[in-house]
Amino acid sequence: MASGIGIFNPGIYHDNAFVKSAWYANDWVTLIVVLPLLIIALVLSINADFKPKLVWLGLMGYLFYNYAFYLFGAAFNNVFLLYVAIYTLSFFTLIFGLVVLPVKNVIGTSKLLRAVSLFLLLISAMLCMVEIPPCFTFVTTGAIPEIVVKSQIHTSLVYALD
Repeated sequence: MASGIGIFNPGIYHDNAFVKSAWYANDWVTLIVVLPLLIIALVLSINADFKPKLVWLGLMGYLFYNYAFYLFGAAFNNVFLLYVAIYTLSFFTLIFGLVVLPVKNVIGTSKLLRAVSLFLLLISAMLCMVEIPPCFTFVTTGAIPEIVVKSQIHTSLVYALD
């Protein structure tokens, strides 16, 4: 619902053009990709198979992460309480879902564990290479990172959440 409102009500966002473009892109991804996958994973998880549940929890992680940006970074708007609801419900869904997840089934083979570990390590390394240098530049020269300047927000929510 929040994504639909963001896409089809152009006046909902009160941020600058740079930030609005991020909101619209997130809304489209959530509506076109995440929502259908959530529904499919939920339907498939009814059979008690852990793989669709794991995908569903991963998508809950996306909602938790993505709506943290809206909740803490978007200029206050009429959908704020919906952001609170999505963020809070996805958080508790993740907690309760991970508690009952059969970890032995998730870990699977050592090859799968290594592949997931390598993927997460590569993502972390890429984020560090992109986000840490502007922080060090600020510490040494006082030059504000470009993302902070473009977003016109007092800090980089992207850096903080990443």
